[in-house]
Amino acid sequence: MIRNRRVEEMHSGIKKNQTASRFALGPVSLQFVTIILLALFSVMYLMQNNQMTTQGYKVAQLQNEQIEILQENEKFQVEAARLKALNEIKEQVKDMEMETVSSVKYLAVQK
Repeated sequence: MIRNRRVEEMHSGIKKNQTASRFALGPVSLQFVTIILLALFSVMYLMQNNQMTTQGYKVAQLQNEQIEILQENEKFQVEAARLKALNEIKEQVKDMEMETVSSVKYLAVQK
């Protein structure tokens, strides 16, 4: 039994050493991994920044379109009010039993 324990200890020690040496990083490998991670994070940051800038531009463009549409809507409301006023005047003329004039003649008054 004692001999079996020593053999097991030897085998487990060998496995631990093999595992540790398999994942050990030297200074060059560590620098390489650090550079790769920095590059990856930089690219991710640039992509996110680009996406946010693009969305900000789209929002600004949509706000400009909204302002233009609101201004156009206001013009149409003014035009609708003007036309409605003309129609109301025509209706009032009919209600007052007035006649429409086909031609207008002016008198020239001299002083």
